[in-house]
Amino acid sequence: MITIGSITASVRAFRGWDYPQFGSVVAVLHDGASVDNEVLQSGSVLRQRAVITGHTIEVGDVTVLSGYNASKEMVDFEDDELLDSRTVVVTDFRVDRSIPFLFQYTIELIDMSDMAGSGS
Repeated sequence: MITIGSITASVRAFRGWDYPQFGSVVAVLHDGASVDNEVLQSGSVLRQRAVITGHTIEVGDVTVLSGYNASKEMVDFEDDELLDSRTVVVTDFRVDRSIPFLFQYTIELIDMSDMAGSGS
């Protein structure tokens, strides 16, 4: 069972908590004498992200999740199976309705746990 804020999500697939790519290989000018003409350039470690796909028949769930997406407020995330609890922001929420009263959704989350309670 996964809960996002006040919504219990019906999860078809869960991917995360992954770190986005924060390093890249950059070509540098070759001096003709050395073998290496690439360096690894990296920045700060970015926040962990997750993606949930699922479905609901509750219009109210769609409304609440849309509100979380619009407001970018920090909400609680709990995964009972993994005993995982953290604070997240819904960064994207997409809904498809292929048949009446069945909403299939994708929710993208970013982990904000270290900022919770910081007064930001």
